[in-house]
Amino acid sequence: PQWQVGAPYSIAHVLGRQRLTYLKQLYGPVFEDCDEVRRNISEYMSTNSTNVATFSLVINVQHQSLKQFLAQKGFDIGAGSLAYPAAYYYFEIMRLSHREEKSRHRLESEKHYLYGYGLTRGSDKARRKF
Repeated sequence: PQWQVGAPYSIAHVLGRQRLTYLKQLYGPVFEDCDEVRRNISEYMSTNSTNVATFSLVINVQHQSLKQFLAQKGFDIGAGSLAYPAAYYYFEIMRLSHREEKSRHRLESEKHYLYGYGLTRGSDKARRKF
């Protein structure tokens, strides 16, 4: 009954939200905005000669979801996409495994957003662009 066509939440939506909750519990808050994550993805794909389809497999999200996220522009546009936290957590794990320092942008974000950026579009309307 509640999963009928036109219901406010589909099974895919609920499962996506459950996965997002799991990722947040496992890895903690997100401290980079959408534009910064998109830059990291683009840099990774050009450096490693990979494409969107391959990277979507690496971070375990649907190809179309990642493609839509990459096509958007704006520091909070795309925050509701599962590609955003999945890519952020992937790069954070890579940073830690390579023992790299946090970026200046990351340090500024941690100062201003103790609990990280919101993971829904428009949830951080008052946040600063660093």
